[in-house]
Amino acid sequence: MEKITINSMIEIVGTPKKHIEDTMQNVVKLIKENEKFELTNQKIAEPKQVSVPGAEQVKDVWSTYGEFEVNFEKLEDIEKFCLDFMPSSIEILKPEKLQLPSIELEDFINDILQKLHQYDMVLKKITLAQRLKQKTISEKKDETS
Repeated sequence: MEKITINSMIEIVGTPKKHIEDTMQNVVKLIKENEKFELTNQKIAEPKQVSVPGAEQVKDVWSTYGEFEVNFEKLEDIEKFCLDFMPSSIEILKPEKLQLPSIELEDFINDILQKLHQYDMVLKKITLAQRLKQKTISEKKDETS
């Protein structure tokens, strides 16, 4: 398979400003150091202060993003890149058409599905724990009333 070139957008939101700057620099370092892919171009935006919908009371929230052009030898390396760095989007620049065995595509999709199921399980555990805490609080309120 020929090299696959993508353009990806990685966004970081957090607080304080220095933390997101340091985190973005760490992302750049990790991408450059990875032997599975080659960083050919990068553009990092200056951090901007933002408000978080639904959490307006949280102040001093900053956002930055990086645009990264990266070359890959294998489809599975793109998958790893996406799962490790969680880009908000990718665009395949080259080749215009991909030709690959169906088993490679199946493996790619199944690996992503496995990770999604892991995230779903964590979210369900957190939701259940939150509901149990809320129930305990409600029961204690009822006892004191």
